[in-house]
Amino acid sequence: MQNHLYIFGERSTALEIYYSSKSLNFFSNIYFVVPNLSDLSMKNTIEQSNLSKSININAKSYFIASMTDTEIKKNSINIGLDAGLKLTSIINPTAHVCESANIGLGVYVAAKAVVSSRASISDNCIINCGVTVGHDVKIGEFSSLNPGVVIGGNSTIGKNVLIGANSVIKQGLKISENCKIDAMTYIYFNLKTPSACTSRNTKILKM
Repeated sequence: MQNHLYIFGERSTALEIYYSSKSLNFFSNIYFVVPNLSDLSMKNTIEQSNLSKSININAKSYFIASMTDTEIKKNSINIGLDAGLKLTSIINPTAHVCESANIGLGVYVAAKAVVSSRASISDNCIINCGVTVGHDVKIGEFSSLNPGVVIGGNSTIGKNVLIGANSVIKQGLKISENCKIDAMTYIYFNLKTPSACTSRNTKILKM
């Protein structure tokens, strides 16, 4: 029986998931599922309203949602489940995930990412290119770690947290749910309430 994958989204992370999925040599067909009235010029694109009619009943059909906006992602997941698709995770072959780590459903682990021993990634997270998740880290559902993020060991990241590219979370910290952390930010203290953090302290020095 063939295996089909339906990716909700059409750009950015959706394309990364597409190429990661192709390199797995597991899916015989990969489709992009997009909102109604979207540009359908891309190959293998299906409108959400036509999803149920487009599913091949003779194939095992899986799906994953690529977007970082939590509400849009939840809506996409509901559409996929209502259509009878099975939520799955995609791990790029160049990523390193320790055997003792736990990866939930709907998770995307991108190229060159590292998920260390006993780390736990909850459902519907995005672990982007070159991210390092330290040992015993716990990441809540619907969180997104942008390229180059480093999470120190024994840290806990709450639900729906967005961490910008090349940011660092010091080991052993707790980050509250719904926090937004800007790119290239060093977090060295607990964030106990939903917060927006940035490190825009650049100074121009005269030469």
